[in-house]
Amino acid sequence: MRIDLSNPDAVWQAANPILTQPNAVAIFAKALALLPQEELTDSPLHRIRLELCYGLALFSGSQITASLAVLRTALHRAAQQPMPRPSDQPPITIDTKAGLALLRQTLAGLAAQGLTAFATAGALLGLVRNNQLLPNDKDLDVVVPMQQLQAAVDAMPAWGWKPAWTVVKAVNFRSFVHSEHAITLDLFGYEFDAVNACVWGGWWPVGLPREQGRLLKFKPIELVLNNHPWGTHWDVHHPESLLAELYGPHWRTPNAEFDSTIETPALLAYNDYTRTWGALRLFEAWIQGQANLVARRLHTLARLDGTDPVVHAFASPHAHPLPC
Repeated sequence: MRIDLSNPDAVWQAANPILTQPNAVAIFAKALALLPQEELTDSPLHRIRLELCYGLALFSGSQITASLAVLRTALHRAAQQPMPRPSDQPPITIDTKAGLALLRQTLAGLAAQGLTAFATAGALLGLVRNNQLLPNDKDLDVVVPMQQLQAAVDAMPAWGWKPAWTVVKAVNFRSFVHSEHAITLDLFGYEFDAVNACVWGGWWPVGLPREQGRLLKFKPIELVLNNHPWGTHWDVHHPESLLAELYGPHWRTPNAEFDSTIETPALLAYNDYTRTWGALRLFEAWIQGQANLVARRLHTLARLDGTDPVVHAFASPHAHPLPC
């Protein structure tokens, strides 16, 4: 990959493929170092966008503390600038019929191998709410008990799934993309904790205790092995209860602005990892010029931590007002 690192627009356009490179942190750090000092005043958006890329690369490399520091610095800078004009985001479209068929095939295949796999999150929400996948959900979501995760990972190629790159590096999480369809699947390992009568989920970062990650806590999840026309697999026996824990009491009402990563009621720990993810979600809304989402993300961050310096930066008298 040949990119002129002295051209911030070129680096920004190539950000996604750069992020998949093992030296992504070094690439973005060099691009930032090459920015002339006058960029701070003449074109601060160049620096802000590169700092976002740098922070995301650090996050992907499990350098959470460093990532949070970079993102907070950039968000302080962003708070004092006019928000970019809204950009047209291409709609997320997936073949929901193909996705549902793949989900059913995968769940039945895993069950046939003795694995207790079940649909969760957006996949479960769509099935319970509309008896189909959500039209704007970008991936399928499947859970297995943590001790079965590696066996499930090893089995996935049998149904056309191959490993996919993801910014999230967690010991209990793997991402896959299908070899024939533009559909991804997120596979989670959850701990069914009989001693504490709960289920532990979320993302447990590589190299950190899970308590320092995005730790979710659920009530015991009752599963039932059902025979369906397409095969036999495990289902959540009372999905309404799990969906309320994931999305809140109004889960039946569609809400495209809801951010399940940090707004979920099941979130137990608010720490540097989840603060970093919250900063990334706020940054995404700001870069795209979505003032309503910026306001919502700031409200969520303030609810989770009233002392969050990013929240105070946007509330400062020196902050640039958000568009109405």
